[in-house]
Amino acid sequence: MVRALEDAAWANGHIAAGPGLARLKIGPETTLRVVDAILSGTHESGTSHHELLRAFVPRRVLSRMDEQLEIHGYRTHEFGDSVLVERDGQTTRP
Repeated sequence: MVRALEDAAWANGHIAAGPGLARLKIGPETTLRVVDAILSGTHESGTSHHELLRAFVPRRVLSRMDEQLEIHGYRTHEFGDSVLVERDGQTTRP
């Protein structure tokens, strides 16, 4: 859903409905224009889904999250545990 919304967003942050195919790859270099948070399954470091989360928070934050998930026995995405990740307050919209 993040990919679809961000790929459909215009530079000013507006989204227009219509047909299309999301081709945008979301990662640490992505400037998010419309999505502020994501409810996601937990993912192992190095996976594309983990990299998507880096569009929301820096690597150091994800590393701390990973540590806490491990300490408390959370399971990776395939086993159903989820996290809510909000965009880093340092990130600004264009």
